[in-house]
Parts: sequence; structure tokens; C-alpha cells
Amino acid sequence: MKKPSQFGIFSVADSMQAAASALDVPLEVVKRMKRSGCVAFRGSRIHLRELADAILAAEEPSTILFPVPIGTNCEPKVIEEFRDLMRMAVRCRWLLASETLEILLQQIIEVMSHKKLPPNDADKLASAIQIGFGTAVMVLEPATVDQFLGTSATLLKTFAESHTKPISSPRRLPVRGRFATIQIKRGSKSQTYEDDN
Repeated sequence: MKKPSQFGIFSVADSMQAAASALDVPLEVVKRMKRSGCVAFRGSRIHLRELADAILAAEEPSTILFPVPIGTNCEPKVIEEFRDLMRMAVRCRWLLASETLEILLQQIIEVMSHKKLPPNDADKLASAIQIGFGTAVMVLEPATVDQFLGTSATLLKTFAESHTKPISSPRRLPVRGRFATIQIKRGSKSQTYEDDN
């Protein structure tokens, strides 16, 4: 049998015989997949990559073919089933706690970058979150704690630099007989007025 990766996402066959020939499997296997309700059969066409995935999943009893939502227009049932699958992956430790917490940290940084937090407060909050997440990883997965702390430190450093980094250099602008020094930072402005005398 040919591997699913050998077929593009738009590779189709017009008949079960053509699909069997393209996949290099017996016709009975393709018929059995159709009887089982395989999603590769749509209209009069058979999507070869999906059929190959389904055949492999059926041959290996410890796996199942699972619908994965790929857009915001998915049915709520598909999204909820996928959430259940992800919860199971975390509980069974197929997805490590450090990987899960890294995703959460990225989402937290994204939310914090949109809020108008003073840089000092943002740094304190980010540091507290990293320490908490790092402690959780140390308890659950001691072997991955160094990698998690390194990755999270890089993410937080990038956030801190973008949150406090000046957009432009300070400029002296005339303001009614005086000069103003303006330092523009993301999320905040500071102005100092100086006499021009």
C-alpha cells in the first residue's frame, strides 16, 4: 500500500477500482472502507489521502481516524470532540505539561501585549507566571524543566523588549518657545519640557 503522504490533498479517484489501483490495495479493502462510512467518499469522488489514512488507521487497532477542526466554521460537535481528544492527550501524557504550559505562556504574552500595562507591572506579572509554570514543570517533568525555563525566558525577553523598546529615538521638538524631549514607548509616552534659554 502507498503512504498517505504520496498523495496531495486534492488527489481523487472517480471509482473504487481506480482508488484501489492508485493505493495499491485490493478492491475489497476500499469497499469495506466505504461500508464503514469513511469520510474519503464524497459525492462521486474518493479522496485518496483520506482513504489511505483511514485504511492505515483500520489496520492498526490502537489508532483511530479523528476529525480535526481546521477553521472557524467547523461544527461545534467537531470542536468539542477535538477538545476532548486534547484533554485525553494531556491526561495520558502524550502532550507534555511543559508543551501545554508553553502554549499557555504564548497566549498570555499575546494578551499582555494588547493591554496597556506599565512595563514594570508587565515584567512582574510575566516573571510570576514563569516561576509558577516552571515550578509545575519541575514537579511533573523534572527532565524537561531546563528546556522549558530556557524557552520561556526567551519568549518573555522578547516580550519585554518589544513592550519597553522605544519606537524612535528621543527628539527635541519646539513647543511655544521651549523644547520638549519626547521618548515614545509602546503603550506609554513621557514628555519633559526644557527652556530653550
